[in-house]
Amino acid sequence: MEHNKTIGNKKKWKAGEYDTSPIYYVYEWKNVENGHVFYVGKGKGGRYKTKAPSKRNRFFVRYVNSHECEPSIIKDGLTEKEAFDLEKATIAEYRKSSQCECNFEDGGGDSGSARLCGELNPMWHRTHTKEAREKMREANLGGRNAGKNNAQYGIKLRDRMTQEQYDNWKIAHHNAQAGSKNVKAVALIATNEDGIELRFNCIKEFIEFLVGDTVETDSKIDNHYRSKIKVAVKRNKRVNGYLIRKIPKGNDVPSLREGEGATTRETAGNAGEGSTVGASEMASRSAKQLRNELKK
Repeated sequence: MEHNKTIGNKKKWKAGEYDTSPIYYVYEWKNVENGHVFYVGKGKGGRYKTKAPSKRNRFFVRYVNSHECEPSIIKDGLTEKEAFDLEKATIAEYRKSSQCECNFEDGGGDSGSARLCGELNPMWHRTHTKEAREKMREANLGGRNAGKNNAQYGIKLRDRMTQEQYDNWKIAHHNAQAGSKNVKAVALIATNEDGIELRFNCIKEFIEFLVGDTVETDSKIDNHYRSKIKVAVKRNKRVNGYLIRKIPKGNDVPSLREGEGATTRETAGNAGEGSTVGASEMASRSAKQLRNELKK
């Protein structure tokens, strides 16, 4: 057999070329609790033990992180071609009983993306028609990755990650939708007894202004003030001395636009009756500082 050409330390694969050295094996990963085989592969050396996310597909990583699993070698002492053939036959057999759901492909090395890149790919410089894409979509709805055949079927989000990953995800998810980032956020204008108006991008900003940062950790305080604000807006009442009104979405208030309106955008410390302090000015100072300046 003609040897594969090498580039650096990596081989350049050519169709029909396989390593004839008997150093390959076929292995499987299974769930220890029920013996369910979720992945079959071909490799050499310590490949069968690898769990690194950079070396495995995302379904494999999620399954291993949420179950007690172990690998085992099915057969070793194989040439590369023998290993590919056995891998493909083993995957096909396991799939008859709805196993190997973490295998993206059918095995055998014939459909690997690395071997079908560039001009080797039959779709090189081509695209599927709209009709073909629709047929593929419909086929996948009831295909092997749908319903119970999906590797993630019945697995809760928190069970797909480690505890640390899940905690980080929750924080990121919350921050991405918190406060003024929430598409349902309601902007407010709060007017104190001296006629000074403060603009808040969302209800949370106003609550933090009233009670400080404790609202971040105390949901009872947050819910208490949200209820008070809701009633105050409807009945034109004050909350802690502030008269509240909502700013309808898509409706700019002239006195709050940059450089417009009869009121001036002064700092809270120097603000007189009828002045407006916008959210951009509030952002440069903490809620506590702003409260103290208004008391002066």
